[in-house]
Amino acid sequence: MKLHQYMVLGAALCMGLVACETRESLTENDYTLVEGTGALTLRVDAKEPVSTKAGVSTSNFPVVILNEKGEVVKEYVVKNLPEKVSLEIGKYKVEANSPFELEKVMDYAYYAGNTDFTIINQVVSQAVVTCKRQNCRISLNYDNDFRSTFKSWTITLNDGSESVLSYTYDGTGFASNPADVYWYFEPNTVGKINVHIDAVTKDGQRISDDRAYVKADATQKYDDDNVYFAGGDALDINFTVAVIDMPTEGDLSDIIILDVNLWTESSSESVTIPVEDEVIIPSEPEEGGDNEGTGSDDVQLTFPANANYGSKGTGMPTTADVNIKTPKGLDKMIVKIKGGNDAFDKILIDLTMDGQSFLMSGDGVDVVGNSQFQELLSNFSLSAPQKGVTEYNFPIAVFFTFLNVTGATDAGKAHEFHISVKDKEGNANSGIYKVTIYEE
Repeated sequence: MKLHQYMVLGAALCMGLVACETRESLTENDYTLVEGTGALTLRVDAKEPVSTKAGVSTSNFPVVILNEKGEVVKEYVVKNLPEKVSLEIGKYKVEANSPFELEKVMDYAYYAGNTDFTIINQVVSQAVVTCKRQNCRISLNYDNDFRSTFKSWTITLNDGSESVLSYTYDGTGFASNPADVYWYFEPNTVGKINVHIDAVTKDGQRISDDRAYVKADATQKYDDDNVYFAGGDALDINFTVAVIDMPTEGDLSDIIILDVNLWTESSSESVTIPVEDEVIIPSEPEEGGDNEGTGSDDVQLTFPANANYGSKGTGMPTTADVNIKTPKGLDKMIVKIKGGNDAFDKILIDLTMDGQSFLMSGDGVDVVGNSQFQELLSNFSLSAPQKGVTEYNFPIAVFFTFLNVTGATDAGKAHEFHISVKDKEGNANSGIYKVTIYEE
């Protein structure tokens, strides 16, 4: 962008953010103001990001006028604003916003703005409050290649806070694009968004893919040069697949490709944010069902049948061991858990082992030599795995106590235990065990 273009856009932005305050003297026929007072004519606009075509009505926006002490002196709704607001002389601030509370994750955009103004003795001042969108629009789009390649998937977006966006398609019906979500970022805090996907192809291949998207890496910088995601931004995350050559195996395999396009409030064109991490290549098709291990034959995972039992314990298995064989010596066993209902997701936030979290958005818990996992298992006369062992039975049933107190899983969902194992030579394998609890 040329220098003069930056200057023009910068000037336009400043005009939108700063109050437009002009003054006119009272006419001789205007006797409404007395000594020591003035008046304000006020307009409230919403500055719509260019990536959204629809206009925004401010008629129901609440308006608050505060004095220099921060005390509220006048309150209105935009549609009920008087032609002139009478005020004592002095300095003020006027604030306006959407007629609902701003939350971390919302189904709709939230707008807010404020400006300062001064009331002069027996003068009518004019001010404009320009409300800007405070949250970032997130759109996920699945193309036909993606839909025809995968039969199910779970996608999570993590901005480093406790809130994680999660999208799951279980293979039922048509995989339509999810509705847009509006995500609020604390100012100047979030510069990177992590995208994780677990997907199963139509022929049973399971892949896991982790990507990191950094705003500062965008292919073009805008006039504000902001390296943090902010209100007014929009992220279009597009999922497709490609076929790549794998010389080490001599096969062609599908991988997921994510194109992330960033729109900002100050631009009518999107730019691309490149991926920071490599994908994980999918394994050969699974045998024996969804919960068989996938990956290197040097690391074997044998799962029991997925659990399906009642909320009062009817049909609950007494054991649910995953048999893990690592002939070349166990190195790591990472466990991540996805809750099948909100209650268990809340438990997972505080359920840590040696400072590591089971949450899908994190790095998982390495249970190998984990002292707190050992403490948990000791209640069942069991032991945590140790480095170098060649076989271990991972006892998922010890978690049933936590699952049972949260009741039935949500419709179409299950508690998922994602287990990834690596041996001392770097061979790896992984799989998922599911627990569905029905109401009884």
